[in-house]
Amino acid sequence: MESKSATEEEKNMEGQSQIGKKTVTILCLGDSLTRGYFMRGYKHHPYSYRLEELLKKREDELEYDIHNQGIDGYKAVDMKDLYTATVKAQLESKKGRKHRREGRAFDIVVILGGINDLCLNTTPEKVFQGLKETHAAAIQDGAITVALTVAEHFQQKTHGASLEKDIAKLNEMIKSLGSSKTHVIDFAAEFPYFSLSEEEKRDLWDDGLHYTPQGYDRMGEIVYAELASAVLGTMLKGGKLHNNNKGSGTENCICDTTRGCKLA
Repeated sequence: MESKSATEEEKNMEGQSQIGKKTVTILCLGDSLTRGYFMRGYKHHPYSYRLEELLKKREDELEYDIHNQGIDGYKAVDMKDLYTATVKAQLESKKGRKHRREGRAFDIVVILGGINDLCLNTTPEKVFQGLKETHAAAIQDGAITVALTVAEHFQQKTHGASLEKDIAKLNEMIKSLGSSKTHVIDFAAEFPYFSLSEEEKRDLWDDGLHYTPQGYDRMGEIVYAELASAVLGTMLKGGKLHNNNKGSGTENCICDTTRGCKLA
């Protein structure tokens, strides 16, 4: 049997969506916390699973296409390169035809990073520069971005005040990104560690740095709440979404005498 051409396959994929539906294409970009690392990296449960589940339960006229690009051990100083490579792959994919036509790969880019850099003694200023450049690149491409602050974890208390101070400093810088094109989620405030009971820690935290599947689901709910309350309505009113009528969008933190954590 003769195989279909790439162009025919693209057209068929585009035709699967309901006529008139608008598609919101979302990229979740980051390190192991985006990928959903738990059980020492033998398993992964990304927060994007729960995010996608909640988005698809919405009673609206939108469709949602969720992409997760979390890499264990990835650093914020390199995040722009990861974003650029992800965009390139998206535009060159079979589903990329509609994105090329619309002029952007993603409508929303959710970015989390920084803890790996800080554990390797990178200054908060340099970490922030990497995150800022990544947000700027996504905004330049036409996306709305969402920035998450870095959550606390048990090792910042057990290995001196330096790491704790650097996390706090970086988070203040991340908060400064807030604008009409960048929404900031204070994830550090939304997802605590030290104020939880021991039972809550067991439910949500896997190893004191990474989360359990239940914890990642909670993370997805936090991201969803921001998208639902502040992002999706604004984007829809502004007409910044793909329209199907037009062609349709291993790291582990371990105790270390030099800092408090390192990649493994």
